[in-house]
Amino acid sequence: MKLNISILISDMLATRQPIIDFFANLTKGTDEELIFDFDCVKFISRSAADQFYKEIQKIKMPFRLINENENITKMLEIVKKTQNGANRNLYEVPVIEFNNNINLKEFLFKMI
Repeated sequence: MKLNISILISDMLATRQPIIDFFANLTKGTDEELIFDFDCVKFISRSAADQFYKEIQKIKMPFRLINENENITKMLEIVKKTQNGANRNLYEVPVIEFNNNINLKEFLFKMI
C-alpha cells in the first residue's frame, strides 16, 4: 500500500502528534508492505522522525521509504541510530553537594 506522506499528513512534519494520528488510522495486522512516499515532503523535525520510527516499530508491518530528499534521509538515519537504547553511551556522573559557599570555594580551589 503506497502512502503519500505530503498528502496524508503534511509537507512539513514538525511535531509528533500528526505522526501519531496518522498511524492510529492505519489498518493494522495486514502483511501488505507499506510504502511511505516522501515525495514533496520538505522537512521532518527530529521529534517527528523519532515518532515515525516508534510508530513503525509498534505496527510491526513490512515497510519501505521512497522519494525522501537528502535532509529527510539524514534526519531519519540520525534518529534510527537512537532507537535502540543499547547503542546509547550513558555514563554515571558523580553528584557533589556542598552545605555552604565556603565548602564550594574550597573544593574549587583544590582543582586549580
